[in-house]
Amino acid sequence: MVSDYPRTSGRRPTRYVGRHGSYYYFPSAWTDASSGVSYQSGYYDEYGNRYENVSFAQEDGSYKNVVCECEYCGTRKVMDVEAGAVLHCDACGGTMKIVSTVDELVRTETLDYPDNGDGVSTAGSAPARKGLTALFILIFVIAIAFIAGIFSFIRSASHGMGVTQQSGYGNQEPIPIYSTAESYDYTVYLTRTGDGVYSIVNQGDAYDKEVVWYDEYQSYYDAETDCYLWYNEELDPPVWQYWYEGISSDYGDYGWMEYDETEKQWYIEQNSGNWIPLPASYDASRLWHIE
Repeated sequence: MVSDYPRTSGRRPTRYVGRHGSYYYFPSAWTDASSGVSYQSGYYDEYGNRYENVSFAQEDGSYKNVVCECEYCGTRKVMDVEAGAVLHCDACGGTMKIVSTVDELVRTETLDYPDNGDGVSTAGSAPARKGLTALFILIFVIAIAFIAGIFSFIRSASHGMGVTQQSGYGNQEPIPIYSTAESYDYTVYLTRTGDGVYSIVNQGDAYDKEVVWYDEYQSYYDAETDCYLWYNEELDPPVWQYWYEGISSDYGDYGWMEYDETEKQWYIEQNSGNWIPLPASYDASRLWHIE
């Protein structure tokens, strides 16, 4: 089902193996060239059935980023759910039900792009081979880890959380690299520098907001504003992109947003490659961005 997933999408799909089923997460909408079947961004099982959202149990039995709906007024909210807790609606006080599919995670596999069209290889969970092959793999992994550790130490010593890159508007500033599964910080700390404006600070410094990376969304998430965000390095220059529930969700498979520092204006992707100023009908007072 995923052998033709387009390399140009920028982010690889992920397979989540749970106790009750397996789920593929596609970060972008795409069409399978072999079968002609179109897929939206989101979760699908091995039979091609789409799920609105999937949440996996944490070590304490709780679930994070669960879509819940009030049985009385229909209000929806993404929230963390404790095991056995009774959920109440903030709007009317009614009982909320869980809309997300919930499961217990067994393992996660980041799917690689096919090299020759024969299929998709997965990383990580295959049983180790025996004999000399296993020894070679062990030595190779240790060598890679050692080199990666040296690189990480040099980068941390030189730049703290980030590396110096050219920003989108001509200023030099420390920007962390987080957009790929191989190189991101699980938590980004932000300090408020203006109305709806934040800057990245080092871990241990005073901060006003923190956003946490979730593999299942391939994005960071801010529960306070119900916002998903990621640093899109596929663009030149790279740029932070945001998905605000209640705004972005009105645009189907699109809806990612960017903030133009020069124009002091939010833009939203209306359809493929078509970015428009955020319509005035939306309340922009809750929106924030990283400068």
